[in-house]
Amino acid sequence: MAAQRALLELTERASDVGISALTAYELYVGAFYRYLKRGDLSELAWLEELLGWVTVYPVDRSAAEVAARVKAEAAAKGLQLPDVDLLIAASAGSGTTLLTFDSDHRASTELLRKYGIEVAYLEKGEG
Repeated sequence: MAAQRALLELTERASDVGISALTAYELYVGAFYRYLKRGDLSELAWLEELLGWVTVYPVDRSAAEVAARVKAEAAAKGLQLPDVDLLIAASAGSGTTLLTFDSDHRASTELLRKYGIEVAYLEKGEG
């Protein structure tokens, strides 16, 4: 799987691996939904295991400021970028790499780079 390969490659040189608190929220929604629809706790169990070994980055004032700057710069160029995606990207701070399948991050790559956030975009068909 492309995401697993890329994550393993990046973690070999990373000092930390984490997700945004907003990403944790999105994953919890999916896990709880699966449980409610199917009675299946496997996704929730997987998520709890994942959260045991990754750092969960909060959306703090610094992340809010960077996301707002990127949003404003994008809007000035006529680009509309999703707020949640910008907050997720900014939550780990400068000097980080965002590994994502979300194509919304592609449009923000150059703007995020100005704030020390690199975007490693993976094609969904990779594997």
